[in-house]
Amino acid sequence: MLKGSDEQRVSPGTVVLERIIQGQPTVIIIDEIASYLRKAKATLVGNSNLAGQVVAFLFALMDLAASCNI
Repeated sequence: MLKGSDEQRVSPGTVVLERIIQGQPTVIIIDEIASYLRKAKATLVGNSNLAGQVVAFLFALMDLAASCNI
């Protein structure tokens, strides 16, 4: 499900993330994000860069977490 997004270096979005977790309790560990974002700024992705796509991914994760009924 993530192959296309990964190859294009774009955020998969909330719908794809919902399909992956299938409503199940899920732990997502994000390590050393600040260091990664600094390096990702140098990688162009369309009119943006990889850092922008990572931020979009993080917002999709936050939207997904906010929509969960716990």
